[in-house]
Amino acid sequence: MIKRSKEFLMGRSRERKYQYLIKVTKPDNTSTILDVGCADIEYSPYDNYFEKRYPYPHNLTAASIYSLEHFRKRYKGIRTVSYQGDILPFDTREFSIVISNAVIEHVGPFEKQLIFVKELARVGMQFFYTTPAREFFLEMHTNFPFIHWLPDSLFDHLVRLFGKGWAAGGYMHLLRRGDIDPSSTVVGIFRGIFEGRIEETSGSVFLENEIAVGMRESIYCLQ
Repeated sequence: MIKRSKEFLMGRSRERKYQYLIKVTKPDNTSTILDVGCADIEYSPYDNYFEKRYPYPHNLTAASIYSLEHFRKRYKGIRTVSYQGDILPFDTREFSIVISNAVIEHVGPFEKQLIFVKELARVGMQFFYTTPAREFFLEMHTNFPFIHWLPDSLFDHLVRLFGKGWAAGGYMHLLRRGDIDPSSTVVGIFRGIFEGRIEETSGSVFLENEIAVGMRESIYCLQ
């Protein structure tokens, strides 16, 4: 039942993210878009969802720390770039829009996440990234409810105990809205990046919540 619920939530979530992105950024057939963190091997029909839906694949670039060998066979019209992580191998403002869906929680702890967001902001005139909310009751990678609220050591013990040891040892670092909200008085770990970005572009950084079963399920961040 949990697996079916997750698949339903994931399909609805990916379509909502896609529609929201198209609505607010308004790309056309001249917009250049970079997608950071594409999947090489797809484990669900919702992986690489943007590539499946976007009508102008010739203007897309997919970047990943993986080789993207399988990706290239599946999406022949899309340019692919593999890189080592941290610094993106692109010029400043090279792309109209930079997107990244549910990747930031996998790049590493706080310091790595800061680098990741800085790079999204650097190479795109606009950026849009999403991340699952730590506040949501269901941890979407393992399909386990509630255990991601526990201390890391106990979480690691439980996922190993239940046969999902791949999720232990820093596999993900989930974020709350307060962690990434530039106006947050609690943590706001990315506040400095966003304040600099706003000053530089005379634009604004927006956060949106995606709600499921009455709870914050995902967070969108858009400039």
